Amino acid sequence: MDGKKVLGLVLTVVLALFFIVPNGLGKLIGIMGVDAQALAATYGYPVAFMKLIGVLELLGGVGLLLPAARKWAAMGLVGLMLGAVVSHIRAPETLGMLPMPILAGAALLVVLKLNSGGNTSEATD
Repeated sequence: MDGKKVLGLVLTVVLALFFIVPNGLGKLIGIMGVDAQALAATYGYPVAFMKLIGVLELLGGVGLLLPAARKWAAMGLVGLMLGAVVSHIRAPETLGMLPMPILAGAALLVVLKLNSGGNTSEATD
């Protein structure tokens, strides 16, 4: 296994855990100090919307672990991270958290690139 594949695998697993545990499960069941109701109030979204985001993050994290779904999961999570960037900009009290979705989105793009075999126009799963 070459270095790029190892990097891709490690980054994929780290991102999957990031989206499954503190993000997805955090918003759904409140682990690791995440409170969906408080987040909803901060960003001005309904609690149900925050829970939906939690479900999508959880599914995306699981999808990252499945080679056949990895590309689509990563693209969906990049979309969620773009939405998170907009949400943080709209809620100035959360600007300190802005680097997290930017870095996560960038890391997801790296996963997409590394898992495409260097050719982003074709899936090689």
